[in-house]
Amino acid sequence: MDKVELKKKLSNGEQWGFIKETDDREYLGWILINKLQKLSFTPQREDYLDEDLYQIKVREAEKREKTPYHVIIKELRRDVHEIGKYETGDDIRQKDNYYFSCIDEVEKFINELGYSFDNIKHRSEIDAP
Repeated sequence: MDKVELKKKLSNGEQWGFIKETDDREYLGWILINKLQKLSFTPQREDYLDEDLYQIKVREAEKREKTPYHVIIKELRRDVHEIGKYETGDDIRQKDNYYFSCIDEVEKFINELGYSFDNIKHRSEIDAP
């Protein structure tokens, strides 16, 4: 898929990615890409009784504005995924989150991992959790 088409699909809320080899039959792995939507509100101090919570919301809004592209690298126990059980922390061997400002940065990162947008699949095609 070309970058322009992928960018449009991500902007529409879709998630795309790759199957990640884990070298362990007990685990399945994925590399997933999505685009965080801008918050539909601007946090206002008067809406929060707790200053710390307000600051968290402000930082989240700023983060989504500056780095909306999100890449997750995840490894999950095969048995948990196959039976459809809700995953807990003990079921996840790897869950790394990366954030990028543009699709070009995502492409560079994905290429460095040995993957290409040419082979990207919709999350449903790779049975992503």
